[in-house]
Amino acid sequence: RKTIYRGQRKPLDSLSGKTVILVDDGLATGATMKAAISTCKHLNVKSIIVAVPCGPADGVKDISKSVDKVICLTTPDHYHAVGQCYNSFDQTTDEEVIEILAKYQDLNIENISNSY
Repeated sequence: RKTIYRGQRKPLDSLSGKTVILVDDGLATGATMKAAISTCKHLNVKSIIVAVPCGPADGVKDISKSVDKVICLTTPDHYHAVGQCYNSFDQTTDEEVIEILAKYQDLNIENISNSY
């Protein structure tokens, strides 16, 4: 699946010393985000920012202990699942992912200003 998504693009040389923004459609258990955070720390990134639209307050608080910044737009009182924060929570197809990655493959991340 990685090969299908990546196409001819090479993996990043290194994330060491860089700011990484981890984005997900929302926090549920936090396990996926914790795994991504752990990987980033193993790669010696400079800082980690987590950006999610929604999540449980306790989960957001837990994640915030291990990163530099968390941006979470809403923490509903009665949070049960990520899908409750969306009007439509359809799965993204492989074809949609491949199309989006191809569209932005030449984006030079070095030219994006640090606007956060």
